[in-house]
Amino acid sequence: MNYLIDTNIFIWFIQGNENFPDKYKNIIENRDNKIFLSIASIWEIAIKHSLGKLELKKTFKELIPGSLIANDINILQLEIKHIEYGINLPFFHKDPFDRIIISQSIVENIPLIYTDEIFNSYPLIK
Repeated sequence: MNYLIDTNIFIWFIQGNENFPDKYKNIIENRDNKIFLSIASIWEIAIKHSLGKLELKKTFKELIPGSLIANDINILQLEIKHIEYGINLPFFHKDPFDRIIISQSIVENIPLIYTDEIFNSYPLIK
């Protein structure tokens, strides 16, 4: 099955966060599943890291490409159709990165793995 993972899910997973739910870890590590990470998440990580708002255990260059390859995580590119959908997305969530990830999940019909409860306000596949 295909899954799109939210930014914090990816960070918690690759950095071994002790609060990371086992159910999500099992989904990501199951090689029968195809896991996607939005290019918007990579951009978000880069921005937050460069602003000092996100501490990474390795440099961005060391951590991100290596983690994607080691965990067989695919990049979901941003397309105009995702942006078009996001224009009309209700403003339950104001974060632009989360809004585009939500849009991608809905447009691509891929279940989104997340922990932010406000995401439940959107018609996401679970």
